[in-house]
Amino acid sequence: MKIADILAAFLYKPEIVEVWKMAEGGGKHPEERERVMRDSNLAYSLRANFTSLMRQLENRVHEMETYLNQFLTIDELLRVDMMDDPRGKINMILRYVLRRNESEREAFMRHLIENNYITENDLQEFIHIPDFPEYRVLTAEDFNRPDNQRLVERELEVTTILDYLFERHLIDLDEYEEIRKANSRIEQVRILLAILQNRRDGSWTSKFCYILTKFGHQKILAGMQSITNQRQTGMQDIDIPVFGRTLKLDTDNQTQIALREQSAGDLNNQWQYDDHRIIGTRPGCVEFMLISGSNKACEILDNDDKEEKCRTFLQNLTSMPAVKKTLKPGQIFKIKVQMFDCSLPLVAEENAKNMDCNLAIKICKANLIGDLKVEVIMNLLVEHDMINQFTVAKLSATSDENLKKEYLIYLLGSSEENILRKILSKARESETLQAFINHIEQWRCIECYRKTLLTFSQSVEDEIDTKIMINTLKGENDVPDLLTNVCIDKANSISRGDRAKLFLQYILTNENILMRFAAVFATMCKMVLTHTSCLYCSKDKST
Repeated sequence: MKIADILAAFLYKPEIVEVWKMAEGGGKHPEERERVMRDSNLAYSLRANFTSLMRQLENRVHEMETYLNQFLTIDELLRVDMMDDPRGKINMILRYVLRRNESEREAFMRHLIENNYITENDLQEFIHIPDFPEYRVLTAEDFNRPDNQRLVERELEVTTILDYLFERHLIDLDEYEEIRKANSRIEQVRILLAILQNRRDGSWTSKFCYILTKFGHQKILAGMQSITNQRQTGMQDIDIPVFGRTLKLDTDNQTQIALREQSAGDLNNQWQYDDHRIIGTRPGCVEFMLISGSNKACEILDNDDKEEKCRTFLQNLTSMPAVKKTLKPGQIFKIKVQMFDCSLPLVAEENAKNMDCNLAIKICKANLIGDLKVEVIMNLLVEHDMINQFTVAKLSATSDENLKKEYLIYLLGSSEENILRKILSKARESETLQAFINHIEQWRCIECYRKTLLTFSQSVEDEIDTKIMINTLKGENDVPDLLTNVCIDKANSISRGDRAKLFLQYILTNENILMRFAAVFATMCKMVLTHTSCLYCSKDKST
């Protein structure tokens, strides 16, 4: 029998013809055929539209609560509840859906369409990333070179590209979640580089380089090419100022007392000179800081005209009404120049323990797991109406003890400060919660938090990315334009490492910004800080 006859006999079998008709929607009305094809693709459209679905649903995720209570498991619901960030919440939900079978994924997508969360026109088919020859200059082996690895580890903000890597099938769901669960930014980078090495595919590497370019990481590729060609790293040269160089003016005791009644913010509101910033008063002096971006402005501290710089500042300072009223006729000022001593406290001892308890809980949540007693804390929350019976039932239904503890810590950290203090006051009466309470109390000291950042400054710098800088400075008015210009506006042209170093230097000199950073860092970063006692608390312990 000829091959043509064999094919003809095979293709004209009734069951084969029926399958063909189903695939083509044969014999059906065009609208019905379109519906069949759409439904058959819905389960697979979720991944192809991963980033766009997050954008569309993040502000409406609260409307989905009833449906999610039926769709998700108890453990999944508890973890979703603990995610305050709407985008992070919908990201977690979509990942849970992606773990379901095809019919469940299809049902979820149909629910979104039928309830007008999205439309069919919003969904796009998978978009293939083309293989760009110009990005084949760098290979997987180039990324494996130690000097290139150090550059990528220092600069890459993985979270900016992670969703897109998954959506475009460069990594799978297991790899995506492994990167998300990493405890540090550098660990995320190392996992991603290990995936790249396992692929060993020039096309994959080319697509990865394209995504780096698309999301503002051109400077990494330029730096790698420069290193590969044995030239200097191609980062943009810029004068990065050093926050922490200060000029101090000695005053007499009476002026010191009077000036302490003036807030640095009030004084700066009257200040008209961009290259200085009054950062406070300390025993024996008024302290101000150079914040100019030029090297010359920083080097002036070592030049002969440094006293003239102080004298000019002094004249301007004493002409301000808020300061003038504190002075005596004929008062003498002594001028001295020195580096800002970060080991000195930023706030007075009586004001050091001014962190809210809920912020302290967020900072040390990883340390609280071992000392938390589930039944005792749950009873306290019920007693103070901080938890309803539905949530109690959900917690009772899970067998994961760590999940229960994490959820209870989340509730404590999210509660109103006045109610939380009542709960903690009651908790002190329980002998089983003493270690738990002590953890929270030691982190209420802003000076201890500052000392901890100083002790582990390099590790903290490694974790600070652009999102953390933006969220810390958002809504803050008393921030030098120089800082926002260097750290945020020029993020695509100045290295992450340099920006993080400058940013950390500045927040360590500003109590209000430091407090804001503590809240942002505790929420956006998984780094576990090891408590380091400040000068005040060390004194208390020794006593």
